[in-house]
Amino acid sequence: MSEFLLSIIMPVYNTAAYLDRSIGSILDQATDKCEVILVDDGSTDGSGAQCDDYGNAYGYVTVVHQANSGVSAARNAGIELSRGRYVWFCDSDDRVLPGACGRLCACLEDDLPEMVAFPVVQEDEEGHELGLIPAPHADGYGFRGPLQSNDLLYPYAHVISRSLIGGDRFDTSLSLLEDRDFLYRICSKINGDITTIEEPLYAYLITRDDSAVNSLPVERYIAANDVQFRILRKELELGRPEPAYTIAAGHTIGVLSLICKTNRYKESFSALRERLLSFDEYSWNLSGLLRLKYVLCRDAVPLFKAAYALYGKIHKGRQLGDTVLVKLSTQDGTDRKEGEVQSRGRWV
Repeated sequence: MSEFLLSIIMPVYNTAAYLDRSIGSILDQATDKCEVILVDDGSTDGSGAQCDDYGNAYGYVTVVHQANSGVSAARNAGIELSRGRYVWFCDSDDRVLPGACGRLCACLEDDLPEMVAFPVVQEDEEGHELGLIPAPHADGYGFRGPLQSNDLLYPYAHVISRSLIGGDRFDTSLSLLEDRDFLYRICSKINGDITTIEEPLYAYLITRDDSAVNSLPVERYIAANDVQFRILRKELELGRPEPAYTIAAGHTIGVLSLICKTNRYKESFSALRERLLSFDEYSWNLSGLLRLKYVLCRDAVPLFKAAYALYGKIHKGRQLGDTVLVKLSTQDGTDRKEGEVQSRGRWV
């Protein structure tokens, strides 16, 4: 039997400026049903020593140090060490909102779900709310699938049962979209409904200029594109082309534009474009600006390349960024969510 109800796994890499705030947000509310596992991934800024201080002070905090191997390896190490019936992946520059641990533990004990999902606040370094990642639709989640249930597949927005994770682990060969790859595989195993909590339980910091992801080489974005197409092919096998196709198309066009902007890895341009065009029969689903970009990429390659090469000269160094979901009121009184800012680059 598991020793804890909930294991909170936190990879740590050079986040000394944020770590006390992040860990403190958990320790302020942790109960005897929770454990915290801090995986120091070869930090060089004193983060590892901070982790040791917490491990020495709190019996339910476990610290492990490893050579720098990336967030996926750190999360995998956390899974192996964890003793909880449920697992929650948190980041060391984000924070857990007040009351979240108690609310989660009560939900886990009452419902015994395979997975719990909840909204996530997106905030800047001053704590100002930028947007909200919504919770997916709970009813019929397993029947519809995670994408059709509007699950954006961020690990920190889910608490997952150990039995559902099973032998699945994060792909250590990926530096981008490794979380999306993992969550899609996990969430696709769900058969029925999931449990959702309507109020936000987590705050995601979205404006860190020093993020490692924003300085990743172009080849990492190219490698991450494979994730979108693995998901698309699986969704097509299940007869569910949307929204997987639109997501894959948007990501591919973003990577193609990045190749043009940086004038690097030009040899990959044709292969990525050909893969995208091999699914042209689904392109009727595209609309708006994405549709225009797709048509240029398909029918006017020289113009596409020239436009983004010029853009790259004007906006030097800009990489692909996250989507910030901002609630906006429409004229009919309903809400819609849209908007985009430069950020840590998890969604590209």
